[in-house]
Amino acid sequence: MSLKTGMATIVQASSRYWAERNLREQRMLLAGLAAVLGALIYLLLVSPAQTGIARYNRSLPEIRQQVAQLQALTQEAVSLPQGDAAGATAPLTREGLEASLRRRGLKSESISVSGEIVRLQFAGASFSSLTEWINESRAAFQLAVSEATVTAQPTPDIVNASLVLRQQKAQ
Repeated sequence: MSLKTGMATIVQASSRYWAERNLREQRMLLAGLAAVLGALIYLLLVSPAQTGIARYNRSLPEIRQQVAQLQALTQEAVSLPQGDAAGATAPLTREGLEASLRRRGLKSESISVSGEIVRLQFAGASFSSLTEWINESRAAFQLAVSEATVTAQPTPDIVNASLVLRQQKAQ
């Protein structure tokens, strides 16, 4: 039995079944078939699309944050000194730190410099200015963040921050 004759047999049997039904039964069967077809379309096409869109919408803020981090790392890599220029660092003093903060428009509530450790506290500081200052101080004073606590404020780009920075030794 070939495929063509098998299909012809199925079509003939279903036509006979359909002809034996009265008009009311045919309408009920059509309504049931339409419901099953609608459910299949929803389950196979609509539902996966909706769940995919929801999943992508949930992951979008995380992806945007990763893009921002990547851009910050790229800017940091571009600002890295080339060759042996890393040996020349500015002396680590409270006055030098305050001057570099003022250049970025930042005002620290407290600055503590003890040896190679610097502790800073900010209230109502611009986050973008703070990250730019950290990049600048990394280049100028060879400071690296060892601890950071940053709390976002209701105003965009405004944070309260507590930083502990450690001066890296030239290698």
